Amino acid sequence: MKIISVFFLLFIPTIASAMVLEGTVAVVGKDPILLSELNEITKITLMREGKPPEDTALFKEMRHIVLQRIVDDRVLLEHAQQESIIVTNEEVEERLKAQMDALQEQAGSREALEEQLKSQVGLTYLELKKKYQKDIREQLIKVKFREKLFQKTSATNEEVVAFFNNNQDSLPMDSASVNLSHIMIKVAPEKSMEERALKKIEGAQARIAAGERFEKIAFELSEDPSAKDSGDIGFISRGAIGLPEFESAAFSLDAGAVSSIAKSKLGYHLIKVVEKNDRQVHIRHILVLLKPSDDIVNTALARLDSLKSSIKDSAGFAVAAAKYSEDAKTKANGGYLGWFPSGRLSPEYREAIEKLKPGEISKAIMVDNACHIFLVNQATQSRKLTLADDYAMIQKMAGYDKIKQQLEGNLRLWRSNVYIEDNLDKIDP
Repeated sequence: MKIISVFFLLFIPTIASAMVLEGTVAVVGKDPILLSELNEITKITLMREGKPPEDTALFKEMRHIVLQRIVDDRVLLEHAQQESIIVTNEEVEERLKAQMDALQEQAGSREALEEQLKSQVGLTYLELKKKYQKDIREQLIKVKFREKLFQKTSATNEEVVAFFNNNQDSLPMDSASVNLSHIMIKVAPEKSMEERALKKIEGAQARIAAGERFEKIAFELSEDPSAKDSGDIGFISRGAIGLPEFESAAFSLDAGAVSSIAKSKLGYHLIKVVEKNDRQVHIRHILVLLKPSDDIVNTALARLDSLKSSIKDSAGFAVAAAKYSEDAKTKANGGYLGWFPSGRLSPEYREAIEKLKPGEISKAIMVDNACHIFLVNQATQSRKLTLADDYAMIQKMAGYDKIKQQLEGNLRLWRSNVYIEDNLDKIDP
């Protein structure tokens, strides 16, 4: 049945702990590694690599390799726990729910999943959920530990160039991508609209100061879709929503505190922190939108459409961008934006350019208080990464490679400080 392969991929550690105890092949600290666990992960590893698990000699060889990977993983966890990495119950429950929902969706129903778990693994749904909580917490600890290392480690330009030169033949091909240039005209709300928005948010602030509940005011006044939930938008991480002023205000508050008025590209906000950890804040907010009138937007769109009609070719687009675009970062380069994976473009951008051929220009659109026309320079189903077009992506890869090498060196040192007992040779001489 299809569910079993997906189940093994997601729940390898949990399955092993539910199987019949066949012996302990290793111990890391106080944590045993079961033979059943090792066999299952070895089988999955061979299957993923397209190799036959039934090949006895190959299976035994791979089992020794997999055991060392598991030991290193446990050593890494042991060290990460010593670094006081914090994982909240909310993070664990969010990840757990997503995983269990995915299994239930593939099975077709909760009842079908229950039956398959019982017949194939010998666990009930609730037993599996309880067992997997520990695995998820440990996985999140390791992820956060690696993120912490990544924040402290960056690849220099020399390291990026060296990484690219040494690995360019093995770097992944980028998916369907499009190379774009644009001309942008900013649109701003009239002074009267800004005064209205500021007056409304100041009124909300005064009501909070007078003792009214934040949630009540958010439900009544907020112009964000979260108003129906009394302003609750859940947990956010730094950089996750693309509103730096908003995020800065949110992360500067203690739990229970309400911000002063914060302004973002969307408008004016009041923010209340419900709870907080080192990586995320759970917030409610009140938003009063600040956007230009339809007349201003339509005027800017008409201006760009007229400009589009006057442009004859790519060279003409570059000249027009240098002369008319209000994007200071790109106008000197003819409005050049670079390559973008087609699947990762925002819906507004994707809709504007998805039917265009190279050399064609989009109709004028408005996104985030600015109007744009786009020129499709190139489009490809796949392409090789280059330093010129993909430096930021390659720099990130080089950074992860640097961390990987550092971890390999550190693991050798950390192994000497952790009790490790390896019994596989006794079981599998």
